[in-house]
Amino acid sequence: MTLALLLCGATALANAQNYFTEGTVWSVHVRGDILDDDGKLLEYDEKFWLEGDLKEWGYDEGLILWQQREDESQPRHARGLIKTDGDKVYYRPHLQRDEWLLMYDFGVTAEEPIETFAPEYYWPNTYIHDTPDYFECLGRYAAPDYPELTIIKVGEFKDKQDFEPYGEGEILVGIGSLKGPVYNRQYGQYRGGESTTLTKVEHNGTIIYEATPKSEVTDIAADPEAEMPLYNLSGQPIESPAPGQPYVSGNQVRINPAR
Repeated sequence: MTLALLLCGATALANAQNYFTEGTVWSVHVRGDILDDDGKLLEYDEKFWLEGDLKEWGYDEGLILWQQREDESQPRHARGLIKTDGDKVYYRPHLQRDEWLLMYDFGVTAEEPIETFAPEYYWPNTYIHDTPDYFECLGRYAAPDYPELTIIKVGEFKDKQDFEPYGEGEILVGIGSLKGPVYNRQYGQYRGGESTTLTKVEHNGTIIYEATPKSEVTDIAADPEAEMPLYNLSGQPIESPAPGQPYVSGNQVRINPAR
């Protein structure tokens, strides 16, 4: 057991701010699961921000969480209404649904898995029933290059009675998932080949987090004979799929023929 695991019961926001407020902008890089005109996987950047005082609409609390491409080539979309309560973040799928669903609990511990929901659909969500996942803390540690920020490593469970998590993720205290603010679950599940990465967070124009760019190797020709990595439907790398087993290669789902 590491020291980080021993800190799971610590108060998350003792020295941290909850940035789910107006003035915060999250930048996310998306690597899509479809091909562009050049035959490459579509990649783009998107941004999320909070604005709007719902009191003007006759409601007591909440801000609108907006999502849009960074280049503003497409219209913005609302992902839900957001409110905070200490170290917790809630969202409301629809104004006519008088309920606030837990999106983040930055005080999550290892004692008891918490029920968490995700705004996976554009708001207003009137047709789809929200289903929870369950999370518990696996450890806490300082964010690389940002010692004032804390990362929570969480285990994700489909059922509260499960003994082992089916996925693991990382959450910045007060900021949200390292996949992006609305991508707060399905860490261990294949999502059609799409991947998201939180690249930068600004608050009132000040950068409070920026991901360290990964080094790129250039001027090396691609090997056309190189084998493409294979993954199972949970997104885990595999050496060779078993006969009859579906697997992911590139941006396609295939099935290994039965012998």
